[in-house]
Amino acid sequence: MKALQRHAVVVVVSVAVVAGAPARAVAQYTRNLGPGPDTPHLLIGTCQSTNRQLGIDAAAALRDRIQNENNVRDLYVVPNKTVNEALTASGYSADSALSTSDLGALGKMVHADEILDCSVSQTSSGVHEEVRMLLANDVTQAQPLPVVDAKDVGAAAAQVEREHTAARKQLDGNKDCRNSLRDGKPADAAKRALDAIRAYPQATLARLCLASAYADSSLHYPPDSVLAVTGAIMNIDPQNVFALRIALGAYDRKNDQDGVIQTLLKLYKLQPQDQSLATRIVDALAASPDPAKALPILDDMLKQNPGDPNMLAQKWKLQALLKDFPGALITGEQMVRADTALADSAYYHRQIAMATTDTNWAKVAEYAADGQKKFPKDPQFPYLGGVALRNVKQLPAAAASFRQALALDPKNSNAQLYLAQTYSDLGQTDSVVAIADAALAAGGNKDVWGPMLLKPAQDAFTAAQADSTNAIANYTKAYKYAMHADSLAPSKYTKFFAAVSAFQIGTDTYRRATAQKSCDLSKQANDLFTTVQLDLPEGGSVSPQSAASILQYLPQLLDATGKMVKFYCKGK
Repeated sequence: MKALQRHAVVVVVSVAVVAGAPARAVAQYTRNLGPGPDTPHLLIGTCQSTNRQLGIDAAAALRDRIQNENNVRDLYVVPNKTVNEALTASGYSADSALSTSDLGALGKMVHADEILDCSVSQTSSGVHEEVRMLLANDVTQAQPLPVVDAKDVGAAAAQVEREHTAARKQLDGNKDCRNSLRDGKPADAAKRALDAIRAYPQATLARLCLASAYADSSLHYPPDSVLAVTGAIMNIDPQNVFALRIALGAYDRKNDQDGVIQTLLKLYKLQPQDQSLATRIVDALAASPDPAKALPILDDMLKQNPGDPNMLAQKWKLQALLKDFPGALITGEQMVRADTALADSAYYHRQIAMATTDTNWAKVAEYAADGQKKFPKDPQFPYLGGVALRNVKQLPAAAASFRQALALDPKNSNAQLYLAQTYSDLGQTDSVVAIADAALAAGGNKDVWGPMLLKPAQDAFTAAQADSTNAIANYTKAYKYAMHADSLAPSKYTKFFAAVSAFQIGTDTYRRATAQKSCDLSKQANDLFTTVQLDLPEGGSVSPQSAASILQYLPQLLDATGKMVKFYCKGK
Protein backbone atom coordinates (compact mmCIF):
# COMPACT_ATOMS: atom_id res chain seq x y z
CA MET A 1 0.00 0.00 0.00
CA LYS A 2 2.74 2.42 1.02
CA ALA A 3 4.58 1.66 -2.16
CA LEU A 4 1.57 2.49 -4.25
CA GLN A 5 0.96 5.67 -2.28
CA ARG A 6 4.56 6.71 -2.67
CA HIS A 7 4.30 6.09 -6.45
CA ALA A 8 1.17 8.19 -6.66
CA VAL A 9 2.94 11.05 -4.90
CA VAL A 10 5.82 10.89 -7.33
CA VAL A 11 3.46 11.01 -10.29
CA VAL A 12 1.61 13.99 -8.88
CA VAL A 13 4.82 15.81 -8.09
CA SER A 14 6.20 15.07 -11.54
CA VAL A 15 3.09 16.30 -13.24
CA ALA A 16 3.10 19.38 -11.09
CA VAL A 17 6.71 20.07 -11.99
CA VAL A 18 5.95 19.66 -15.67
CA ALA A 19 2.87 21.81 -15.52
CA GLY A 20 4.66 24.71 -13.90
CA ALA A 21 8.12 24.35 -15.41
CA PRO A 22 9.63 26.65 -17.99
CA ALA A 23 10.09 25.42 -21.60
CA ARG A 24 13.70 24.33 -21.04
CA ALA A 25 12.63 22.13 -18.12
CA VAL A 26 9.90 20.60 -20.29
CA ALA A 27 12.45 19.92 -23.00
CA GLN A 28 14.73 18.32 -20.44
CA TYR A 29 11.90 16.14 -19.22
CA THR A 30 10.86 14.90 -22.65
CA ARG A 31 14.51 14.50 -23.61
CA ASN A 32 14.89 11.99 -20.84
CA LEU A 33 12.13 9.95 -22.40
CA GLY A 34 14.37 9.24 -25.47
CA PRO A 35 13.52 9.31 -29.19
CA GLY A 36 10.31 7.88 -30.53
CA PRO A 37 10.05 5.22 -33.25
CA ASP A 38 9.66 7.88 -35.96
CA THR A 39 12.17 10.38 -34.61
CA PRO A 40 14.79 11.26 -37.24
CA HIS A 41 18.36 10.44 -36.21
CA LEU A 42 21.10 12.96 -37.03
CA LEU A 43 24.74 11.93 -37.43
CA ILE A 44 27.41 14.61 -36.98
CA GLY A 45 30.86 13.34 -37.87
CA THR A 46 34.18 14.91 -36.94
CA CYS A 47 34.68 18.01 -39.07
CA GLN A 48 37.35 17.98 -41.76
CA SER A 49 40.27 20.20 -40.69
CA THR A 50 44.03 20.49 -41.01
CA ASN A 51 43.93 20.82 -37.21
CA ARG A 52 42.53 17.50 -36.01
CA GLN A 53 41.56 18.77 -32.57
CA LEU A 54 39.77 21.73 -34.09
CA GLY A 55 37.69 19.33 -36.18
CA ILE A 56 36.80 17.28 -33.11
CA ASP A 57 35.90 20.37 -31.05
CA ALA A 58 33.76 21.91 -33.81
CA ALA A 59 31.77 18.68 -34.21
CA ALA A 60 31.31 18.34 -30.44
CA ALA A 61 30.06 21.94 -30.16
CA LEU A 62 27.65 21.32 -33.01
CA ARG A 63 26.28 18.13 -31.44
CA ASP A 64 25.77 19.82 -28.11
CA ARG A 65 24.09 22.87 -29.60
CA ILE A 66 21.66 20.97 -31.82
CA GLN A 67 20.90 18.49 -29.06
CA ASN A 68 20.17 21.25 -26.56
CA GLU A 69 17.99 23.21 -28.98
CA ASN A 70 15.84 20.28 -30.11
CA ASN A 71 13.37 18.04 -28.37
CA VAL A 72 14.68 14.50 -28.48
CA ARG A 73 11.28 13.39 -29.70
CA ASP A 74 11.69 15.68 -32.74
CA LEU A 75 15.38 15.13 -33.57
CA TYR A 76 17.81 12.70 -32.02
CA VAL A 77 21.52 13.46 -32.30
CA VAL A 78 23.49 10.21 -32.43
CA PRO A 79 25.88 10.31 -29.40
CA ASN A 80 29.60 10.62 -30.05
CA LYS A 81 30.17 7.42 -28.08
CA THR A 82 27.96 5.50 -30.50
CA VAL A 83 29.74 7.06 -33.47
CA ASN A 84 33.20 6.18 -32.15
CA GLU A 85 32.20 2.61 -31.38
CA ALA A 86 31.02 2.20 -34.98
CA LEU A 87 34.25 3.77 -36.27
CA THR A 88 36.54 1.49 -34.30
CA ALA A 89 34.47 -1.55 -35.26
CA SER A 90 35.09 -0.60 -38.89
CA GLY A 91 38.85 -0.21 -38.40
CA TYR A 92 38.92 3.59 -38.07
CA SER A 93 40.34 5.59 -35.20
CA ALA A 94 37.87 7.26 -32.89
CA ASP A 95 36.90 10.79 -33.96
CA SER A 96 38.10 10.17 -37.53
CA ALA A 97 37.05 12.75 -40.09
CA LEU A 98 35.44 10.82 -42.96
CA SER A 99 34.79 11.43 -46.62
CA THR A 100 31.20 12.02 -47.70
CA SER A 101 30.82 8.47 -49.01
CA ASP A 102 32.25 6.99 -45.81
CA LEU A 103 29.92 9.19 -43.77
CA GLY A 104 27.06 7.66 -45.71
CA ALA A 105 28.26 4.17 -44.81
CA LEU A 106 28.67 5.19 -41.16
CA GLY A 107 25.17 6.68 -41.20
CA LYS A 108 23.73 3.32 -42.18
CA MET A 109 25.63 1.63 -39.33
CA VAL A 110 24.24 4.00 -36.69
CA HIS A 111 20.75 4.11 -38.31
CA ALA A 112 20.95 7.82 -39.12
CA ASP A 113 18.37 9.53 -41.32
CA GLU A 114 20.27 12.78 -41.73
CA ILE A 115 23.96 13.69 -41.70
CA LEU A 116 25.86 16.92 -41.20
CA ASP A 117 29.15 16.95 -43.11
CA CYS A 118 31.34 19.79 -41.88
CA SER A 119 34.74 21.37 -42.38
CA VAL A 120 36.41 23.94 -40.18
CA SER A 121 39.52 26.09 -40.36
CA GLN A 122 41.19 28.63 -38.10
CA THR A 123 41.10 32.26 -39.21
CA SER A 124 42.70 35.43 -37.88
CA SER A 125 39.42 36.37 -36.22
CA GLY A 126 38.21 32.93 -35.13
CA VAL A 127 36.90 30.01 -37.16
CA HIS A 128 35.41 29.42 -40.61
CA GLU A 129 32.88 26.59 -40.98
CA GLU A 130 31.16 25.05 -43.99
CA VAL A 131 28.39 22.52 -43.42
CA ARG A 132 26.30 20.37 -45.74
CA MET A 133 23.12 18.58 -44.71
CA LEU A 134 22.88 15.14 -46.35
CA LEU A 135 20.21 12.49 -46.58
CA ALA A 136 21.70 9.31 -45.19
CA ASN A 137 20.03 7.05 -47.75
CA ASP A 138 21.73 8.98 -50.57
CA VAL A 139 24.52 11.38 -49.65
CA THR A 140 24.52 12.82 -53.18
CA GLN A 141 21.29 14.56 -52.11
CA ALA A 142 22.71 17.52 -50.23
CA GLN A 143 21.67 20.86 -48.79
CA PRO A 144 24.53 23.30 -48.19
CA LEU A 145 24.08 25.62 -45.22
CA PRO A 146 25.32 29.21 -45.37
CA VAL A 147 29.02 29.60 -44.60
CA VAL A 148 29.72 30.65 -41.01
CA ASP A 149 32.53 32.83 -39.68
CA ALA A 150 32.57 33.20 -35.90
CA LYS A 151 34.88 33.94 -32.97
CA ASP A 152 34.99 30.28 -31.83
CA VAL A 153 33.44 26.86 -32.39
CA GLY A 154 30.69 27.54 -29.86
CA ALA A 155 29.54 30.70 -31.61
CA ALA A 156 29.83 28.95 -34.96
CA ALA A 157 27.70 26.07 -33.69
CA ALA A 158 24.98 28.50 -32.66
CA GLN A 159 24.83 29.98 -36.16
CA VAL A 160 24.94 26.56 -37.85
CA GLU A 161 22.13 25.31 -35.61
CA ARG A 162 19.87 28.19 -36.65
CA GLU A 163 20.59 27.59 -40.33
CA HIS A 164 20.13 23.86 -39.89
CA THR A 165 16.76 24.35 -38.23
CA ALA A 166 15.65 26.61 -41.07
CA ALA A 167 16.86 24.15 -43.75
CA ARG A 168 15.00 21.26 -42.09
CA LYS A 169 11.68 23.04 -42.77
CA GLN A 170 11.78 21.53 -46.26
CA LEU A 171 12.17 17.94 -45.06
CA ASP A 172 8.51 17.05 -44.49
CA GLY A 173 7.54 18.39 -47.92
CA ASN A 174 10.53 16.69 -49.49
CA LYS A 175 9.56 13.40 -47.87
CA ASP A 176 6.00 13.74 -49.18
CA CYS A 177 7.39 14.53 -52.60
CA ARG A 178 9.58 11.43 -52.56
CA ASN A 179 6.68 9.27 -51.44
CA SER A 180 4.50 10.62 -54.27
CA LEU A 181 7.26 9.89 -56.78
CA ARG A 182 7.55 6.36 -55.44
CA ASP A 183 3.77 5.96 -55.80
CA GLY A 184 3.96 7.09 -59.45
CA LYS A 185 2.35 10.49 -58.85
CA PRO A 186 4.82 13.03 -60.24
CA ALA A 187 2.27 15.88 -60.46
CA ASP A 188 1.47 15.48 -56.75
CA ALA A 189 5.18 15.19 -56.01
CA ALA A 190 5.83 18.52 -57.75
CA LYS A 191 3.17 20.24 -55.61
CA ARG A 192 4.71 18.88 -52.40
CA ALA A 193 8.17 19.99 -53.53
CA LEU A 194 6.94 23.51 -54.27
CA ASP A 195 5.38 23.65 -50.78
CA ALA A 196 8.75 22.64 -49.32
CA ILE A 197 10.56 25.32 -51.33
CA ARG A 198 8.15 27.95 -50.02
CA ALA A 199 8.97 26.75 -46.51
CA TYR A 200 12.70 27.16 -47.17
CA PRO A 201 13.46 29.25 -50.30
CA GLN A 202 17.09 28.09 -50.50
CA ALA A 203 16.03 24.44 -50.56
CA THR A 204 18.11 22.12 -52.72
CA LEU A 205 16.71 18.81 -51.45
CA ALA A 206 13.14 19.80 -52.34
CA ARG A 207 14.32 21.17 -55.69
CA LEU A 208 16.01 17.86 -56.42
CA CYS A 209 12.67 16.14 -55.92
CA LEU A 210 10.97 18.79 -58.05
CA ALA A 211 13.48 18.23 -60.86
CA SER A 212 12.92 14.47 -60.61
CA ALA A 213 9.16 15.02 -60.86
CA TYR A 214 9.53 17.28 -63.91
CA ALA A 215 11.81 14.70 -65.50
CA ASP A 216 9.15 12.00 -65.19
CA SER A 217 8.10 11.05 -68.71
CA SER A 218 4.41 10.88 -67.79
CA LEU A 219 4.31 14.67 -67.26
CA HIS A 220 5.70 15.35 -70.74
CA TYR A 221 7.58 18.39 -69.46
CA PRO A 222 10.25 19.71 -71.85
CA PRO A 223 13.88 19.17 -70.79
CA ASP A 224 14.32 22.93 -70.29
CA SER A 225 11.83 22.79 -67.41
CA VAL A 226 14.06 20.28 -65.68
CA LEU A 227 17.20 22.28 -66.48
CA ALA A 228 15.67 25.43 -65.02
CA VAL A 229 15.32 23.61 -61.67
CA THR A 230 18.76 21.97 -61.77
CA GLY A 231 20.25 25.35 -62.73
CA ALA A 232 18.69 26.90 -59.62
CA ILE A 233 20.14 24.08 -57.51
CA MET A 234 23.61 24.58 -59.01
CA ASN A 235 23.42 28.30 -58.25
CA ILE A 236 22.91 27.40 -54.59
CA ASP A 237 25.18 24.34 -54.56
CA PRO A 238 27.68 24.01 -57.46
CA GLN A 239 28.85 20.67 -56.01
CA ASN A 240 25.46 18.98 -56.13
CA VAL A 241 26.13 15.67 -57.88
CA PHE A 242 22.48 14.59 -57.83
CA ALA A 243 21.40 17.75 -59.65
CA LEU A 244 24.10 17.27 -62.27
CA ARG A 245 22.93 13.73 -62.93
CA ILE A 246 19.34 14.90 -63.42
CA ALA A 247 20.60 17.67 -65.74
CA LEU A 248 22.58 15.09 -67.68
CA GLY A 249 19.39 13.16 -68.42
CA ALA A 250 17.69 16.36 -69.59
CA TYR A 251 20.55 17.22 -71.95
CA ASP A 252 20.37 13.68 -73.31
CA ARG A 253 16.67 14.18 -74.02
CA LYS A 254 17.45 17.46 -75.79
CA ASN A 255 20.19 15.73 -77.78
CA ASP A 256 22.43 18.59 -76.67
CA GLN A 257 25.85 16.99 -76.95
CA ASP A 258 27.71 20.06 -75.74
CA GLY A 259 25.49 20.22 -72.66
CA VAL A 260 26.09 16.52 -72.05
CA ILE A 261 29.85 16.94 -72.24
CA GLN A 262 29.96 20.01 -70.00
CA THR A 263 27.79 18.29 -67.40
CA LEU A 264 29.89 15.12 -67.55
CA LEU A 265 33.04 17.19 -67.02
CA LYS A 266 31.52 18.85 -63.95
CA LEU A 267 30.51 15.46 -62.59
CA TYR A 268 33.96 14.04 -63.21
CA LYS A 269 35.57 16.93 -61.35
CA LEU A 270 33.40 16.04 -58.35
CA GLN A 271 33.70 12.26 -58.72
CA PRO A 272 37.09 11.47 -60.30
CA GLN A 273 36.96 7.93 -58.91
CA ASP A 274 33.86 7.03 -60.93
CA GLN A 275 35.33 4.98 -63.79
CA SER A 276 32.03 4.43 -65.59
CA LEU A 277 31.53 8.19 -65.63
CA ALA A 278 35.05 8.77 -66.91
CA THR A 279 34.55 6.19 -69.65
CA ARG A 280 31.36 7.90 -70.79
CA ILE A 281 33.13 11.28 -70.86
CA VAL A 282 35.93 9.86 -72.96
CA ASP A 283 33.47 8.31 -75.42
CA ALA A 284 31.52 11.57 -75.66
CA LEU A 285 34.62 13.71 -76.11
CA ALA A 286 36.09 11.31 -78.67
CA ALA A 287 32.99 11.87 -80.81
CA SER A 288 33.02 15.64 -80.25
CA PRO A 289 34.72 18.36 -82.34
CA ASP A 290 37.47 18.53 -79.70
CA PRO A 291 38.41 14.93 -78.82
CA ALA A 292 41.80 15.98 -77.41
CA LYS A 293 40.04 16.97 -74.17
CA ALA A 294 39.52 13.28 -73.44
CA LEU A 295 43.24 12.56 -73.09
CA PRO A 296 43.80 14.24 -69.69
CA ILE A 297 40.82 12.32 -68.32
CA LEU A 298 42.21 9.05 -69.64
CA ASP A 299 45.58 9.86 -68.10
CA ASP A 300 43.88 10.51 -64.74
CA MET A 301 42.07 7.19 -65.05
CA LEU A 302 45.33 5.40 -65.79
CA LYS A 303 47.01 7.00 -62.76
CA GLN A 304 44.28 5.47 -60.64
CA ASN A 305 44.39 2.15 -62.53
CA PRO A 306 47.91 1.73 -63.97
CA GLY A 307 48.10 -0.80 -66.77
CA ASP A 308 44.33 -1.16 -67.19
CA PRO A 309 44.04 -2.70 -70.69
CA ASN A 310 40.59 -1.27 -71.45
CA MET A 311 41.68 2.26 -70.62
CA LEU A 312 44.88 1.79 -72.60
CA ALA A 313 42.79 0.59 -75.55
CA GLN A 314 40.67 3.73 -75.34
CA LYS A 315 43.75 5.93 -75.21
CA TRP A 316 45.34 4.05 -78.12
CA LYS A 317 42.31 4.59 -80.33
CA LEU A 318 41.99 8.22 -79.28
CA GLN A 319 45.64 8.98 -80.02
CA ALA A 320 45.23 7.36 -83.43
CA LEU A 321 42.15 9.53 -84.04
CA LEU A 322 44.19 12.61 -83.08
CA LYS A 323 47.02 11.44 -85.37
CA ASP A 324 49.44 11.28 -82.44
CA PHE A 325 51.06 8.24 -84.01
CA PRO A 326 54.28 8.14 -81.93
CA GLY A 327 52.19 8.27 -78.74
CA ALA A 328 49.70 5.74 -80.07
CA LEU A 329 52.49 3.26 -80.89
CA ILE A 330 53.76 3.44 -77.31
CA THR A 331 50.27 3.11 -75.84
CA GLY A 332 49.50 0.16 -78.12
CA GLU A 333 52.58 -1.68 -76.89
CA GLN A 334 51.59 -1.00 -73.27
CA MET A 335 48.09 -2.27 -74.03
CA VAL A 336 49.18 -5.66 -75.38
CA ARG A 337 51.68 -6.08 -72.56
CA ALA A 338 48.79 -5.60 -70.14
CA ASP A 339 46.58 -8.06 -72.05
CA THR A 340 48.24 -10.23 -74.69
CA ALA A 341 44.83 -11.26 -76.04
CA LEU A 342 44.51 -7.74 -77.49
CA ALA A 343 47.49 -8.41 -79.79
CA ASP A 344 45.28 -9.64 -82.60
CA SER A 345 45.85 -9.25 -86.33
CA ALA A 346 44.01 -5.92 -86.38
CA TYR A 347 46.33 -4.58 -83.67
CA TYR A 348 49.47 -5.35 -85.70
CA HIS A 349 47.98 -3.94 -88.90
CA ARG A 350 46.93 -0.76 -87.13
CA GLN A 351 50.36 -0.32 -85.54
CA ILE A 352 51.97 -0.90 -88.93
CA ALA A 353 49.69 1.66 -90.59
CA MET A 354 50.49 4.32 -87.96
CA ALA A 355 54.22 3.61 -88.05
CA THR A 356 54.13 3.79 -91.86
CA THR A 357 52.36 7.16 -91.78
CA ASP A 358 54.98 8.31 -89.29
CA THR A 359 57.74 6.88 -91.59
CA ASN A 360 59.03 4.87 -88.64
CA TRP A 361 60.25 2.00 -90.81
CA ALA A 362 62.12 0.27 -88.02
CA LYS A 363 58.85 -0.05 -86.07
CA VAL A 364 57.00 -1.20 -89.20
CA ALA A 365 59.56 -3.98 -89.64
CA GLU A 366 59.26 -4.91 -85.94
CA TYR A 367 55.45 -5.09 -85.93
CA ALA A 368 55.40 -6.96 -89.24
CA ALA A 369 57.85 -9.54 -87.90
CA ASP A 370 55.86 -9.99 -84.68
CA GLY A 371 52.60 -10.22 -86.64
CA GLN A 372 54.11 -12.82 -88.97
CA LYS A 373 55.20 -14.96 -86.03
CA LYS A 374 51.71 -14.90 -84.54
CA PHE A 375 49.81 -15.11 -87.84
CA PRO A 376 52.09 -16.99 -90.24
CA LYS A 377 49.41 -17.45 -92.91
CA ASP A 378 48.73 -13.73 -93.33
CA PRO A 379 50.65 -12.71 -96.50
CA GLN A 380 50.42 -9.02 -95.64
CA PHE A 381 52.89 -9.23 -92.78
CA PRO A 382 55.90 -10.42 -94.83
CA TYR A 383 54.91 -8.04 -97.63
CA LEU A 384 54.71 -5.01 -95.31
CA GLY A 385 57.88 -6.15 -93.56
CA GLY A 386 59.63 -6.25 -96.92
CA VAL A 387 58.57 -2.68 -97.69
CA ALA A 388 59.95 -1.54 -94.33
CA LEU A 389 63.21 -3.45 -94.76
CA ARG A 390 63.70 -1.85 -98.19
CA ASN A 391 63.31 1.56 -96.58
CA VAL A 392 65.97 0.82 -93.98
CA LYS A 393 68.27 -0.52 -96.74
CA GLN A 394 68.21 -4.13 -95.56
CA LEU A 395 67.81 -5.39 -99.12
CA PRO A 396 68.61 -9.12 -98.76
CA ALA A 397 66.18 -9.36 -95.84
CA ALA A 398 63.59 -7.38 -97.83
CA ALA A 399 63.93 -9.79 -100.77
CA ALA A 400 63.42 -12.74 -98.43
CA SER A 401 60.25 -11.11 -97.00
CA PHE A 402 58.82 -10.49 -100.46
CA ARG A 403 59.50 -14.09 -101.42
CA GLN A 404 57.60 -15.23 -98.32
CA ALA A 405 54.71 -12.95 -99.21
CA LEU A 406 54.56 -14.36 -102.75
CA ALA A 407 54.73 -17.91 -101.45
CA LEU A 408 51.56 -17.16 -99.46
CA ASP A 409 49.91 -15.06 -102.17
CA PRO A 410 51.41 -15.51 -105.65
CA LYS A 411 48.99 -12.95 -107.09
CA ASN A 412 50.35 -10.07 -105.00
CA SER A 413 51.52 -7.90 -107.90
CA ASN A 414 52.90 -5.25 -105.54
CA ALA A 415 55.10 -7.83 -103.86
CA GLN A 416 56.33 -8.92 -107.32
CA LEU A 417 57.21 -5.36 -108.26
CA TYR A 418 58.96 -4.69 -104.96
CA LEU A 419 60.91 -7.93 -105.26
CA ALA A 420 61.96 -7.01 -108.80
CA GLN A 421 63.07 -3.57 -107.63
CA THR A 422 64.97 -5.11 -104.74
CA TYR A 423 66.76 -7.52 -107.08
CA SER A 424 67.54 -4.59 -109.33
CA ASP A 425 69.01 -2.66 -106.38
CA LEU A 426 71.07 -5.72 -105.50
CA GLY A 427 72.35 -5.91 -109.09
CA GLN A 428 70.65 -9.25 -109.69
CA THR A 429 69.43 -8.31 -113.16
CA ASP A 430 68.65 -11.81 -114.35
CA SER A 431 66.35 -12.25 -111.38
CA VAL A 432 64.57 -9.02 -112.32
CA VAL A 433 64.00 -10.29 -115.87
CA ALA A 434 62.85 -13.67 -114.59
CA ILE A 435 60.25 -12.08 -112.29
CA ALA A 436 59.07 -9.76 -115.06
CA ASP A 437 58.71 -12.61 -117.51
CA ALA A 438 56.82 -14.70 -114.94
CA ALA A 439 54.53 -11.80 -114.14
CA LEU A 440 53.84 -11.14 -117.80
CA ALA A 441 53.19 -14.83 -118.46
CA ALA A 442 50.59 -14.70 -115.69
CA GLY A 443 48.85 -11.76 -117.35
CA GLY A 444 50.82 -8.90 -115.81
CA ASN A 445 50.47 -5.37 -117.13
CA LYS A 446 53.01 -4.64 -119.89
CA ASP A 447 52.91 -0.94 -119.10
CA VAL A 448 54.05 -1.73 -115.56
CA TRP A 449 56.66 -4.36 -116.29
CA GLY A 450 58.11 -2.74 -119.42
CA PRO A 451 59.56 0.20 -117.48
CA MET A 452 60.76 -2.28 -114.85
CA LEU A 453 62.97 -3.89 -117.49
CA LEU A 454 64.26 -0.49 -118.57
CA LYS A 455 66.18 -0.16 -115.30
CA PRO A 456 68.48 -3.13 -115.98
CA ALA A 457 69.09 -1.75 -119.49
CA GLN A 458 70.03 1.64 -118.04
CA ASP A 459 72.27 0.08 -115.38
CA ALA A 460 74.10 -2.02 -117.96
CA PHE A 461 74.43 0.98 -120.30
CA THR A 462 75.87 3.11 -117.49
CA ALA A 463 78.31 0.33 -116.56
CA ALA A 464 79.45 0.05 -120.20
CA GLN A 465 80.24 3.73 -120.34
CA ALA A 466 82.13 3.61 -117.06
CA ASP A 467 84.23 0.50 -117.79
CA SER A 468 85.87 0.39 -121.21
CA THR A 469 87.40 -3.01 -120.53
CA ASN A 470 84.00 -4.68 -120.22
CA ALA A 471 82.10 -2.20 -122.34
CA ILE A 472 80.92 -4.58 -125.07
CA ALA A 473 79.71 -7.16 -122.56
CA ASN A 474 77.71 -4.52 -120.74
CA TYR A 475 76.40 -2.97 -123.99
CA THR A 476 75.25 -6.44 -124.96
CA LYS A 477 73.25 -6.71 -121.70
CA ALA A 478 71.87 -3.23 -122.19
CA TYR A 479 70.79 -4.06 -125.73
CA LYS A 480 69.08 -7.28 -124.64
CA TYR A 481 67.19 -5.63 -121.79
CA ALA A 482 66.27 -2.57 -123.85
CA MET A 483 64.88 -4.67 -126.68
CA HIS A 484 62.93 -6.76 -124.17
CA ALA A 485 61.49 -3.65 -122.54
CA ASP A 486 60.74 -2.12 -125.93
CA SER A 487 58.73 -5.16 -126.94
CA LEU A 488 56.52 -4.64 -123.89
CA ALA A 489 56.30 -0.88 -123.46
CA PRO A 490 58.17 1.00 -126.18
CA SER A 491 59.41 4.49 -125.38
CA LYS A 492 62.09 6.88 -126.50
CA TYR A 493 64.27 5.53 -123.68
CA THR A 494 64.01 1.88 -124.70
CA LYS A 495 64.82 2.88 -128.26
CA PHE A 496 67.72 5.11 -127.19
CA PHE A 497 69.41 2.40 -125.12
CA ALA A 498 68.75 -0.19 -127.80
CA ALA A 499 70.08 2.04 -130.64
CA VAL A 500 73.23 3.28 -128.89
CA SER A 501 74.05 -0.18 -127.52
CA ALA A 502 73.45 -1.71 -130.96
CA PHE A 503 75.78 0.86 -132.53
CA GLN A 504 78.59 0.08 -130.06
CA ILE A 505 78.14 -3.71 -130.43
CA GLY A 506 77.78 -3.37 -134.19
CA THR A 507 80.99 -1.36 -134.45
CA ASP A 508 82.90 -4.02 -132.51
CA THR A 509 81.29 -6.79 -134.56
CA TYR A 510 82.19 -4.94 -137.80
CA ARG A 511 85.86 -4.87 -136.77
CA ARG A 512 85.84 -8.56 -135.94
CA ALA A 513 83.97 -9.44 -139.15
CA THR A 514 86.57 -7.51 -141.17
CA ALA A 515 89.44 -9.19 -139.37
CA GLN A 516 87.91 -12.67 -139.66
CA LYS A 517 86.21 -12.16 -143.04
CA SER A 518 83.17 -13.69 -141.34
CA CYS A 519 79.82 -13.99 -143.02
CA ASP A 520 77.96 -14.44 -139.71
CA LEU A 521 79.66 -11.49 -138.05
CA SER A 522 78.98 -9.35 -141.11
CA LYS A 523 75.28 -10.22 -140.91
CA GLN A 524 75.22 -9.49 -137.19
CA ALA A 525 76.88 -6.12 -137.68
CA ASN A 526 74.52 -5.19 -140.52
CA ASP A 527 71.47 -6.23 -138.45
CA LEU A 528 72.67 -4.17 -135.51
CA PHE A 529 73.19 -1.08 -137.65
CA THR A 530 69.76 -1.60 -139.15
CA THR A 531 68.32 -1.54 -135.59
CA VAL A 532 70.17 1.71 -135.01
CA GLN A 533 68.70 3.13 -138.19
CA LEU A 534 65.17 2.15 -137.05
CA ASP A 535 65.31 3.19 -133.39
CA LEU A 536 67.59 6.20 -133.31
CA PRO A 537 65.21 8.71 -134.89
CA GLU A 538 62.83 8.35 -131.92
CA GLY A 539 65.38 7.53 -129.25
CA GLY A 540 67.77 10.24 -130.32
CA SER A 541 65.74 12.92 -128.54
CA VAL A 542 67.07 11.54 -125.25
CA SER A 543 70.55 12.72 -126.24
CA PRO A 544 70.60 14.66 -129.52
CA GLN A 545 74.37 15.07 -129.41
CA SER A 546 74.97 11.31 -129.17
CA ALA A 547 72.43 10.69 -131.93
CA ALA A 548 74.10 13.22 -134.22
CA SER A 549 77.49 11.62 -133.68
CA ILE A 550 76.16 8.14 -134.51
CA LEU A 551 74.21 9.29 -137.54
CA GLN A 552 77.38 10.82 -138.93
CA TYR A 553 78.92 7.36 -139.35
CA LEU A 554 75.85 5.12 -139.65
CA PRO A 555 75.31 5.38 -143.45
CA GLN A 556 78.91 4.38 -144.17
CA LEU A 557 78.74 1.46 -141.73
CA LEU A 558 75.46 0.20 -143.18
CA ASP A 559 76.93 0.41 -146.70
CA ALA A 560 80.14 -1.32 -145.64
CA THR A 561 78.47 -4.17 -143.76
CA GLY A 562 75.99 -4.65 -146.60
CA LYS A 563 78.83 -5.10 -149.05
CA MET A 564 80.62 -7.42 -146.58
CA VAL A 565 77.56 -9.64 -146.37
CA LYS A 566 77.40 -9.91 -150.17
CA PHE A 567 81.10 -10.61 -150.42
CA TYR A 568 81.67 -12.92 -147.40
CA CYS A 569 78.37 -14.75 -147.71
CA LYS A 570 78.60 -15.37 -151.46
CA GLY A 571 77.62 -18.93 -152.22
CA LYS A 572 76.34 -19.53 -148.70
